Amino acid sequence: MTRWCCFVFLLLTISSNAQYFGRNKPHYKTFRFDVTRTSHFDFYTYLRNDSIVTDFARLSEAWYSHHQKILKDTIPFRNPLIVYNTPADFQQTTAIQGPIGAGTGGVTEGMKNRVVMPLMETHRQTSHVLGHELVHAFQYSLMREADSISIYTADVPLWMVEGMAEYMSIGNRDTHTAMWMRDAVLNNDIPTLEKMSKDMRYFPYRYGQAFWSYVAGTYGDSVIKKIFMNAAKNGYQHAIKTVLGINDDSLSKSWATSLKAHYGKFRDNTIPLPMTSAVISDENAGSLNVSPKISPDGKYIAFFSEKEVFTINLFLAEVGSGKIIKTLSSTKRNTDIDELSFIESGGAWTPDSRQFAYVVYEKGRNMLYVIDVASGKTVHSYQLPGLDFFSNPTWSPDGKRIAVAGTIKGVSDIYVFEPSVRTLHNITSDKWSDIQPDWSTDGSTIIFSSDRPKDQTQVRSSTFSICSLDLTTRKVHILPGFEHGDQFNPVYSAKDTSIYFLADPDGIRNIYSYSLASQKLFKLTNVFTGISGITEYSPAISVARNTGMIVYSFYNQKKYSIYSHPVEKLAGIPVETSIKGDANVLPPGKSEIDPPESLKVKQLAKITKAPYRPRFKLDFIGNSGVGVVAGRFGTGLAGGVNAMFSDIVGNNMLLTGLSMNGRITDIAGTVAFINQKHKVQLGGMVSHIPYRAGFNSYEYVPFTVGADTVMVDKYITDIVRIVENMVGVFAYYPLSQTRRIEAGTTLSFYKYSQERINTFMKEGARIQETKEDVPSLDPYGFLAVNTAYVVDNSFFGIASPMKGRRTRYEVQEYLDGLKVTAVLADQRYYTYVKPVAFAIRGLYTGRYGADANTTRLTPLFLGYPTLVRGYDAYSLYERNKENISVDALTGSQIAILNGEVRLPFTGPKRLAVITSNYIFTELALFADAGTAWRADKAATTGTETLIPVPDKMKPVYSAGLSLRINLFGMLVLEPFYALPLTKGIRSKGIFGLNFAPGW
Repeated sequence: MTRWCCFVFLLLTISSNAQYFGRNKPHYKTFRFDVTRTSHFDFYTYLRNDSIVTDFARLSEAWYSHHQKILKDTIPFRNPLIVYNTPADFQQTTAIQGPIGAGTGGVTEGMKNRVVMPLMETHRQTSHVLGHELVHAFQYSLMREADSISIYTADVPLWMVEGMAEYMSIGNRDTHTAMWMRDAVLNNDIPTLEKMSKDMRYFPYRYGQAFWSYVAGTYGDSVIKKIFMNAAKNGYQHAIKTVLGINDDSLSKSWATSLKAHYGKFRDNTIPLPMTSAVISDENAGSLNVSPKISPDGKYIAFFSEKEVFTINLFLAEVGSGKIIKTLSSTKRNTDIDELSFIESGGAWTPDSRQFAYVVYEKGRNMLYVIDVASGKTVHSYQLPGLDFFSNPTWSPDGKRIAVAGTIKGVSDIYVFEPSVRTLHNITSDKWSDIQPDWSTDGSTIIFSSDRPKDQTQVRSSTFSICSLDLTTRKVHILPGFEHGDQFNPVYSAKDTSIYFLADPDGIRNIYSYSLASQKLFKLTNVFTGISGITEYSPAISVARNTGMIVYSFYNQKKYSIYSHPVEKLAGIPVETSIKGDANVLPPGKSEIDPPESLKVKQLAKITKAPYRPRFKLDFIGNSGVGVVAGRFGTGLAGGVNAMFSDIVGNNMLLTGLSMNGRITDIAGTVAFINQKHKVQLGGMVSHIPYRAGFNSYEYVPFTVGADTVMVDKYITDIVRIVENMVGVFAYYPLSQTRRIEAGTTLSFYKYSQERINTFMKEGARIQETKEDVPSLDPYGFLAVNTAYVVDNSFFGIASPMKGRRTRYEVQEYLDGLKVTAVLADQRYYTYVKPVAFAIRGLYTGRYGADANTTRLTPLFLGYPTLVRGYDAYSLYERNKENISVDALTGSQIAILNGEVRLPFTGPKRLAVITSNYIFTELALFADAGTAWRADKAATTGTETLIPVPDKMKPVYSAGLSLRINLFGMLVLEPFYALPLTKGIRSKGIFGLNFAPGW
């Protein structure tokens, strides 16, 4: 996945920890990188197995040659490629800012052209992700070397970018993408190119790959580079018109005609839907319902679903009725879980149907959780010793062992774990990828899917077959299967008479069976789209061992639903092993591109290795404009420049900023540094920031002109400058993705100056102007130390959090010049009951100590529109001076209570009342209340003038309506109408505007 990001993203995301709230990106491990160099790459990796690194380097060079042949171009430098051992390690990368979910296979960023990715569970997955990301590396390089094109302004739609990477790394034969295209044909939902550019329901990877397959198959691969570069410069419509000689609308129609003609050939011999109704669908769950696991007694299904909109959770449902009984697991319930492993992994029932095991990401590693189904409590959590990564657990018939597909340094084998003694046994130990195990009823055999070739002198097979492993002899036998296509997800039937599995010999993934007695193959389903999970490696079928009931996930209308069948109703049709079809071909079916399995991986002539030495390199530099300003107060400069630097793996980051706004004395500068290498992230900053304010006054004064004295108008302009010099250090310790501890120390020094400009006027004519320095406050400084505990497991809706909670407890101590202790407690809860969310916030912050009321610290004010709306308008105070004043809303302590009912109004179909792909808004009814006070009225600081103290606490209240508008994810606007409800207030209401998401 590529990140076409702009400089704003880079400057704002040093770390999510810098926010008041926000999720964390923990670094559970410290990675010590080395650098391996080949002709075209610098590999940054901490893997100590030279053979693994060498094999990866050879594969990278093979993909380089493959892409170079099509694009007729070279990357003019050794491209950086940062390789992580596992997906869990990859999620902790510091090379890419921001969170990385389990669905992200790799990332290519444009600043340094870095490719960042992990070793995957199978060799084929690793090769595909690598080939995909290297296409992006070529794309960035092409744009960087071209005239009049910038990676920041390139006008290339995502489907063109990602589809090109998929086509060049997979080709035009792809069972999974073809399934999506058949679904589009079946439901008459083939998008135009314009619709693909605006509606993200048309997944850019799948539809983009089909588009490029059509264009390259029709016009030849030579047009790929021409269209892409022209689109980067002038937009895709101009590119298509210029390169192909037709407009984008005509191309859309011809592409749709080709899809209908090709896939229409398969409709008569297949069925559009299974013969029974769905047990789990978007009517009782979500649009994504995957990895179904039926209990051995056939009564229940455990499955993953986005039923609750914001997250993928693990649910339990009745097989007979489809009634969803409970949520078995979620990241909201267990804050130690970073993410559920649901994309290419399922769970496992104990033989007695009482407990369920599943895989999670926790603290940078895979963990096996076991939950008691009746109570919903987690009864065990296991870290499988020695495994870098594992998936698809399956329980032995005696309930004493669990088999998994485990990965060590990019090689996946079958392992058996004994929970009682916490020992792990390597059952297959070879160079091939072994995945998706299942036990026989007597526990003597494990079946699995593997890319091992029938002729084991070969490196590996390009397809996956079903294998059986005799646990006594440890011998592996490749079962007779299809000569073409993949065979995944094998499961034994109820009495071990057959093996059910997914296969696509004709190009459509269906359920097949292999009879152990007759050694014959049978086709059990015959759908037009496919029996499938999220990816081709996702488990999608399950069998109840006691009853023979089979459940599976089926794809239709861009949704995944779960069906169940008694096995006797799946009448198998005998099929031959030689079946081959082209239902998985993306039309027109012609291609000059070599398929991935034909990659020519060669020995490398030259490869060197060296320790990694971090060096800062420029990531970004930009300016906010430079100019000269002139006026009655003088001439000055205005503008600014910002730059960001980091080392190649992102362990260290340096940000610098310089801005000018007036005279030399008004130049501001900031330098910040953060080290992200370790669990505790450390940083520091130095800043020099001048603040400038002014106010006017008027006097009628005598003025001497020669021997005469006359009365004139004197206009006084006072310009106050406050210069803040600050040095600070800080540390963040993320405990998980949702919890962290913050600490910091700042030394601040403030210097004041005041310049007065006197302008004397007589009858509208200026007589004289003078300038003078006015005595101001003495300079002062203080040291502040703070620490905070932060929790944020909330989930964002359209313009504000909708589910979860946020907590912040903070203490700040002022030293060396001030005697103040500041405390803050901020608690927020969000409950989503479709279609609305109920939000409540309680906030208290206060200052204690001898200097709690000092004017050296800005007083706390509760009338800000992000706190209590309706009390921030000057006109309100003017009309109600006798009942409310600014002083009544300020103090050394404030307490606030807010409540909102949030309704997603326009936006995504699953969330909003009105479906919209372009306008995202949220309506909110709110009620705000707050009060301010000062605990110590006798506080004094020398001769310093204290802020007036109100006689008594005056709570204020308001209610109203707001409309939050999300502008393309870059900015949230909130116009609101608030009605002050405090007794005695005379106001019909206040209109206001916030520039922030909802609290």
